[in-house]
Amino acid sequence: MTRPSMNKMPIFRKNYLGILVVVTTALAANELSAAEPESQLSLFKRESSPFVVASEESRTAEVFKSPRWRAFVDTLDRELEVPPDRATLESACRKSIHYVTLTSAILLTDECIRQALATVDPAGTYTPPGRFESRERERKRPRGAMGLEFLSKKLEGEPIKVIGVIQGGPAANAGVLADDRIEAVDGVSIFSTGLDDTLDLLRGEPGSTAVVKIERQGQSLELPVRRDVITISSVRTERLDGDVLYVRISRLQRGVTANEFVAKLQRELTATPNRPRLWVLDLRNNLGGSLEETAAVASLFVPPEEAVLKTSSRTEGITTVTVPASEFRDRISATLTGDSLRAIPVVVLVDGRTASGAEALARLMRERLLARVAGSATADFDNVTKEFNLHNEAAVRVTVGRFLNAAGQRWNPGGVPIELPLANTPGAAFGDLSKDSPLAGAVERYLK
Repeated sequence: MTRPSMNKMPIFRKNYLGILVVVTTALAANELSAAEPESQLSLFKRESSPFVVASEESRTAEVFKSPRWRAFVDTLDRELEVPPDRATLESACRKSIHYVTLTSAILLTDECIRQALATVDPAGTYTPPGRFESRERERKRPRGAMGLEFLSKKLEGEPIKVIGVIQGGPAANAGVLADDRIEAVDGVSIFSTGLDDTLDLLRGEPGSTAVVKIERQGQSLELPVRRDVITISSVRTERLDGDVLYVRISRLQRGVTANEFVAKLQRELTATPNRPRLWVLDLRNNLGGSLEETAAVASLFVPPEEAVLKTSSRTEGITTVTVPASEFRDRISATLTGDSLRAIPVVVLVDGRTASGAEALARLMRERLLARVAGSATADFDNVTKEFNLHNEAAVRVTVGRFLNAAGQRWNPGGVPIELPLANTPGAAFGDLSKDSPLAGAVERYLK
């Protein structure tokens, strides 16, 4: 092996173990140029030896040759709303490789895909192989959970705030409360983890127990929580004081939400002889979901076959989304006809995490039922996203189009118009409604 020239300045890199490693550009280049292709890949992947660092050119070449990267680029070329320039994707990858010293081709490919996706589609998300496999396994055999609700985002360096607890669930039985802040699970701090990694720590085999460290009003507590399989409803209904009917839709799940919505709304409206004088539809922290489910919920107050919104995409052009045909409406009793719903004033509660299909539903309620919208500015997210498999080992969700109104025009920017502005406080699908100040404020301001 050729010895590096003494006048080559060493490059100081910090490897993934946090150890300073000294290498030279000449040493790395000479080792790789003298090796066979198989040896290059072996050297590149050798995680057990963090002191070996391949050249940026070699690492970049391996990423660009990987089936996952090629599938990623092909998917964006084919599906993304605005086709990306391949040079832009490759430039983002090269910058990523320049600033990291990962020695695993798999991890480098993940990092390149994340950075390239963020460059061309900020709304896109990437599911790497490990998480993809875990998700596929969970579909076949659900993992145990604790019955907690969080915000949809978590910043590194912060604990995770509980905004709701399923009554009778594992966490509730262990004494976890809304507004608790989780700091560690089984001794593993979550301050340096993102939301997905934090959820992985909280989940586990059904019947297993984890010690959850929480902070509550300045007091530190450690609570053992026994995990269990949790079945979560996407719709919650409750009668509030003053003949107010509360309905929360936490997500628009295809084939599920509209059925739950109809059944629970019908039950509440027929349970007592007194019609509610107000009903509140809570769409806070609802990031959207199925377009078909948005239309199915809208079928309660929009005639069948009528267009409720449209979408535009490069691959499919303009697509009209209509309310479901009569077979769905036939299941709705006279109690739930559009006329009877129009007879009850409605307030739609939104916040900064009301997005996509949930925003579309709020706009439809405002236009068709003359609902008053209360809360804070919505996400103003009109992207239509779709997930694609990458070489059967990972997945990427990208923006394939935009929501349009029934006339085929983009909605006015700025989110759903707010008539009753309130503080931006998240609503919990399972929380104690008596402590929900925005909900109380919306009801009070409307009934004044």
